[in-house]
Amino acid sequence: MLRARAFGPSSDIHEDPAALSRLSELEELARTSQRTEKPSPVSVGEAEDPEVSTVDEPRVQEPDAPPEPSPPARDGLRTRALWVASLVATAAVAVAVTAATTPIISVPRPPDARLVGTIEIDESAGWPPMFGEPQSDSVVYEDFYGLTALRQGGSVFGQGDTECVMIFETGPLRSPTDSYEGPSFYGCGAGAFPPRVPVLIQAGMPTELIVRFPVGTALEFVLDGERLGVFSDAD
Repeated sequence: MLRARAFGPSSDIHEDPAALSRLSELEELARTSQRTEKPSPVSVGEAEDPEVSTVDEPRVQEPDAPPEPSPPARDGLRTRALWVASLVATAAVAVAVTAATTPIISVPRPPDARLVGTIEIDESAGWPPMFGEPQSDSVVYEDFYGLTALRQGGSVFGQGDTECVMIFETGPLRSPTDSYEGPSFYGCGAGAFPPRVPVLIQAGMPTELIVRFPVGTALEFVLDGERLGVFSDAD
């Protein structure tokens, strides 16, 4: 309003000293306000580039210090014992599983032997002198196709409290000499198993034996109480 009275076409402010004074105050106040709002200069160092973004430099990761060894546990020995026991138990289970899964291999039985004779004690036969004095349990059996069996305690052979059976050729056994020359076979019992004496028929044995049992035939003499059973693998 005051500026219109001062600069407009119908200016009359020069006729109103109070209005003219008020207009001067307002213009001075406007100029003062403009000087106050003028931005302060910015130094080069403080200027910011809107295209440059501030990026933090990567920090070097310091290696972690090695952990300090923990003090030994009070029950360390007990823990170790339990660990060892667990290993033993695991091994036992593994053995048991292996045994359970391992097939049992059957052992083939020998061909059925055939009983071919029974030999009784020869009460009339004397103990061969070449074997020294007879013992209380010394026994001589009857001749079997040129073979003679003797029975004596196992102590003579270092077998302890058991019985042993010996097989000799009859001819050399009954010779008047103090020595025996010829083949011999023997076997001793063990616990519930009786003495068994296998004999393989070979060339040079008594003729009557070979005639009855060809060369290559296997015989087995088995003690049964006081007598001997003779078994053969021949048909």
